[in-house]
Amino acid sequence: MLKARVKYIKMIFLLLSILIISESALAQQPKRSYNIVFTSVSKVEYNKDYFEYYWVGLESYNDTTKTLNWEFVLLKDYPKSTWIKVESYESMDSQFKKGVYVMDMDLCDYFDSDTLVVEDMKSLSNKGMECPIPTGFHEMKNYLVNTDRYPSELPGENWMFSLTLYEKHDTKSQSDNIPKEDIIVNYKVFVLIERDF
Repeated sequence: MLKARVKYIKMIFLLLSILIISESALAQQPKRSYNIVFTSVSKVEYNKDYFEYYWVGLESYNDTTKTLNWEFVLLKDYPKSTWIKVESYESMDSQFKKGVYVMDMDLCDYFDSDTLVVEDMKSLSNKGMECPIPTGFHEMKNYLVNTDRYPSELPGENWMFSLTLYEKHDTKSQSDNIPKEDIIVNYKVFVLIERDF
């Protein structure tokens, strides 16, 4: 009986130690001095051979917050060589100028390696984000940017991110301009880096 009691007390002590260490580690993480707020989404351009429809938009989460949402019906499998390209544009002197962030990679590799958005989007999506992407109805609801995954500081204020899924015909890098016939879907998301919240 005494041995069981000592074992029980040791187990409680171990659990309390783990909790204290975990809370201490969380407290040491730098607080973000910004929020990333969705402000608008452009009209979606999509290839009707692949989709019955494709909608991306913002919906009110509460009085002050809008979330990113999408719905689409995929009619057939994406090509094996489907790539995703994300380009950043910063608003400067009343126009958007190309930023330094450009990501251009195989879509399935992106799903496997991304640490900023994919994990959160997977949990909000009815079919997850795995390859191969199944045909049928897909939706994602109420995505908010988790700034804990981002650097402690971000530059600029108003940004536009252009997202394009396209069929890449070879592994060599191609020009900035993707031929229209290779585009599967394209849209732009506008965000504000909000610092006084």
